Amino acid sequence: MAQVQMQMRLARMIELTAPELDDAVQRELIENPALEARDDESHEQTATDDGGKFSESDEEMQRKDYADPDDVPLYLRHARNRSRDDYREMPLPADTSESLYDILLTALGQRKLPQEVAQTARYIIGNLDSNGYLQRSQAGIADDMAINYGVQVSPQTVAEAVRQVQELEPYGIGASDLRECLLIQLRHLPATEVRDDAVRILDRAYDAFTKKRPNRIVTQLHLPLERVTAALELIQTLNPRPGAGLGGEVGSTAAPVIPDFDIDVEDGEITVSLNNSIPDLQISESFASAVRMMNENARKRKEASDSKFIADRYRSAKEFIELLKLRQTTLFSVMTAIVKVQREYFLTEDVHKLRPMGIKDLEEMTGYDKSVISRVTAEKYASLPWGVYPLRFFFGGSLGDGGEEYTAKAVEDIMRQLVDAEDKRHPLSDDALRAEIGKKGYEISRRTVAKYRDRMKIPVARLRREV
Repeated sequence: MAQVQMQMRLARMIELTAPELDDAVQRELIENPALEARDDESHEQTATDDGGKFSESDEEMQRKDYADPDDVPLYLRHARNRSRDDYREMPLPADTSESLYDILLTALGQRKLPQEVAQTARYIIGNLDSNGYLQRSQAGIADDMAINYGVQVSPQTVAEAVRQVQELEPYGIGASDLRECLLIQLRHLPATEVRDDAVRILDRAYDAFTKKRPNRIVTQLHLPLERVTAALELIQTLNPRPGAGLGGEVGSTAAPVIPDFDIDVEDGEITVSLNNSIPDLQISESFASAVRMMNENARKRKEASDSKFIADRYRSAKEFIELLKLRQTTLFSVMTAIVKVQREYFLTEDVHKLRPMGIKDLEEMTGYDKSVISRVTAEKYASLPWGVYPLRFFFGGSLGDGGEEYTAKAVEDIMRQLVDAEDKRHPLSDDALRAEIGKKGYEISRRTVAKYRDRMKIPVARLRREV
């Protein structure tokens, strides 16, 4: 398999949730006779944090059943095998149900933007359609801001606000049409030849692309057919409707949430385990023997077609096992990095202990590209002793105005408590909320209070007043 194709398959596999991975493995077992499940007891690998140091367990791996030492699936060393039934009753925390609007506003709030840009970006987010597209023109957005809010914004401000929204995940959000949506997603992928070719196709041969005319693309761009085919395959992996499925409630109880990680806390130690209901995989001995015979008796092959089938299935099985290794290692590394950053929260269950953390921090800790971190943390869940949480829950936003950093969740929690407990005949103004939050040790501005009150959909004081 070409390196680029391997990277594309790995990217898709990293995005899979625990039940989706289970389905993918079962499908591969059915379709590829070279792959089989072992009957042995599963192996478990964990990492324990005793104050910052993670160490792997010493459980010995049985390697003799694999044709090559490299075939030993690393995912077995980082996995705690579970069945789906184990998690059917796992509840989500009440506050994790979020609409696409909420998800995007949360991500936007973690960016330090000029007030006009942030306000315009919030308006844009509120006007995305169910697929995540922005149908309103930039001139129309400027008019809306003036008419609805009495705010005059320049074309440059609107353009920057659109750009900021398009930097949010899921990538492709905020595009005006399909072409722009796909280009946004491509530009967030690592720079490779196939990625650059895909961008050129959408930029300069879009008509031929929409009419499915690869030969015309070859002529227009002076590219060999092999490169055009690879680029088209990459484009097919993109999401033409990045907002679809996120418009309703995320975390609905309609379907069980199966965590991807188990986080156990005992006596000051935090243990991270990957959850799998997938069986241990190995290369079928009959296929391994057939490959050895082919290599030893190349001149005595009965039929070339049979030989090619055996070799292709054998290679495909090895690649699938390797992809599982890479996926599980990647997920495990990112989760242990999250635990290191948020160790105090995991030890105390105190949301106020969540530290500011972003994708860039995890990039620096793990060495993975931001696109990889984004895939790992999207739609993945961790089971803690007190509940099941999406990984994005552990990302804390920066709220400080004077150089200090606080987590958005901590301040929002305090604000919610203050509003719930206030005298509704005399509700707290933004200045009063700022003062009360300051008494808790969080010095923030009235503007910041207004921003997060708006994000939490808490009305201004005059609208909360009850006679």
